[in-house]
Amino acid sequence: MSEPERDDQREEDILGKAYDARLTKRLWSYTGDQRWKIWLAVFLLILGAGAELAGPLLTKIAIDKYIAARDWNGLVMIVFAFIAFALAATVLRWSETYLTGSAGQFIVYRLRMQVFGKLQRLSMPYYDRNPVGRLMSRVTTDVQALYELFSSGLVAILGDVVTLLGIMVVMFVISWKLALLTLSVIPVLLLVTFAFRKKVRDLYRQTRLTIAKLNSYLHENLVGMRIVQLFGREKRNFGRFDAIGSDLKHTYLRTIFYYALFFPGVELISAIAVALIVFGGGNLMLSGAVTLGTLVAFIQYVERFYRPVRDLAEKYNILQGAMAAS
Repeated sequence: MSEPERDDQREEDILGKAYDARLTKRLWSYTGDQRWKIWLAVFLLILGAGAELAGPLLTKIAIDKYIAARDWNGLVMIVFAFIAFALAATVLRWSETYLTGSAGQFIVYRLRMQVFGKLQRLSMPYYDRNPVGRLMSRVTTDVQALYELFSSGLVAILGDVVTLLGIMVVMFVISWKLALLTLSVIPVLLLVTFAFRKKVRDLYRQTRLTIAKLNSYLHENLVGMRIVQLFGREKRNFGRFDAIGSDLKHTYLRTIFYYALFFPGVELISAIAVALIVFGGGNLMLSGAVTLGTLVAFIQYVERFYRPVRDLAEKYNILQGAMAAS
């Protein structure tokens, strides 16, 4: 097997994976002096998630303790607390985004320089065996995919997971009965998510390989355009390029189709969860088991619970791209 074929086989093995321990460990070694920014960003992200979770809890306190008692002073105090937590969450999120973006730029700059330096040291036979289009993709597209991982991938995924766990903990503390009712739709959500992930993983693998094929064929034709015109191969080469482009188009359309199904599906599951809370929580409220503030807070928490689920689906693609690029 030739070296390009071995590269294709290795790429085929990696594509579609969202996590590879060996590659992740190697990528982490490139963080170097930027690790303190990543760890600080993680800490700020956890604080920001906690500040965002305070909103529904403050709503519950306002309804049950101050609105019901017609306590104007207490209500004003809750409003100021609500604004303060919102401002804190905004500042913390901005800081976390800036730190991860800054760290990502330093890391990919270092990586890009190392890759280019490596290319300068490779022998001429290596360039005879490997298409220039593929090598250009390594320095540009693949390095950019790694930037997405460091700037909006790993830390953001951790934030979504922390948010989900935090919401579940708060819901069980407020009312374990409503919490169990809310989480009763989770099996359906997991089933939909796993089915979506499988479809998107296969399509991502196909898309990535088709893009690589398209780039290689485009570079080959541009470099050899004199020969193409000399032998009158314009029509034949155009037909080949059209076939590859058509495959890429259809793959993207299928990906769009599954995304168009998944996100409304998550919204539907979220609406079912809210309906269950309104029905079950309404009965509990009529029997005096829960308060109106608890019911309102749960509805808000459910709406926030499914937001990270949608984000995780998008981050899954970032992880796939990073693993393939690395």
